[in-house]
Amino acid sequence: MLVLPLAALDLVFALPMVALRRRRRLTAAEITGAACTSGGVAAFLAALPPPAGIVAPSVGDWLPLLAVAAGCVCVLVPVGRRRPGRSRTALFAAAAGVMFALLDSLTKSTAGLFRENGVGTLAHWEPYALLLVGGTGMLLAQSSFQAGSLTVSLPIIDTLEPIGGVLMGAVVFQERLATSWALAVQGLGALAAVAGIVILGRSPWVYGRM
Repeated sequence: MLVLPLAALDLVFALPMVALRRRRRLTAAEITGAACTSGGVAAFLAALPPPAGIVAPSVGDWLPLLAVAAGCVCVLVPVGRRRPGRSRTALFAAAAGVMFALLDSLTKSTAGLFRENGVGTLAHWEPYALLLVGGTGMLLAQSSFQAGSLTVSLPIIDTLEPIGGVLMGAVVFQERLATSWALAVQGLGALAAVAGIVILGRSPWVYGRM
């Protein structure tokens, strides 16, 4: 929950670097999008309770999550293959976002196992699932990028990956969200960040136009 929301900031850093290289100024919309994204992420993290939870969940903790993630991909990909244009791009991007969120969770679990067991981690299933999920996520992301505009796929991936990661952190790693008024702050921060991602994703620099 502490790390994954930062994944939403990639365009906040990328667009100013592109603008500097091309010697152009950011537009008012891009500045607004960057402010919404960074401000929303900051609000979400500021209201987050102190870190807690478990390092390496059991297989029983993982099974429902793996079933849901596999179910999402098994539904989104076949439907996407039958749909044209923007719909195909969006559906493939949604499947990639789910896989990337799962990849992040498996990375956390594998790293925790490695700290505890060293090379003995190779006797666990997590490293091999990490490779499979990572390869699947990259394939789905590239399929989404090839199917249509980045203005469709990037906002979806940049939104679903951190949201999915936060939910997986709560369900599998037993990390805590805020409560009471702080939860409202987190919700508003998340909405602001999503709005900012959508705005930034519409920048012409995202899909290679000057």
